[in-house]
Amino acid sequence: MKLNKIISKEDMAKRTVELAKELSDHIGEKENPVFIAVLKGGFIFAADLLREYPFSAEVDFIKAKSYIGKQSSGKIEIQYFPERELNGKTVILIEDIVDTGKTLKYLKKFILDKGAKKVLICSMINRIIKDREINPDFSGFPVEDSRFLVGYGLDVDEQYRLLHDVFAIEEKK
Repeated sequence: MKLNKIISKEDMAKRTVELAKELSDHIGEKENPVFIAVLKGGFIFAADLLREYPFSAEVDFIKAKSYIGKQSSGKIEIQYFPERELNGKTVILIEDIVDTGKTLKYLKKFILDKGAKKVLICSMINRIIKDREINPDFSGFPVEDSRFLVGYGLDVDEQYRLLHDVFAIEEKK
């Protein structure tokens, strides 16, 4: 298996600062939103993004599983639930990558059902595909590459998650 770099850590850092500004401009200083990082992939991006967010906010986590290795299982299972009170709050889901959008659509509905006023989605990578279930409101990098991606939180069976850059896996032929 060969890894081809598609997004550098420098580009990631620059875009994360820009996304934090876009979010703060959109939400404003008066609101105290709840940022919910989708575990495990979104935690590195969430930490970097939240350090750049200039206003008060709450932080929580949710864990949903829909992949086994590189294959979607076809079903979504929430394995860890947010502890924060979400009723009447603006919630920003922080995700590593949006592919089909099925998991995020499910999570958005789940959080709205918990009483959130509004749910926005901020993804590090937005894979450009047709017939998506849901689109992110804020996106770091649109990617047309259909190869499996790793690094900066993205993994395959818990491997490659801690790489500083984002790589596409090139399968050997």
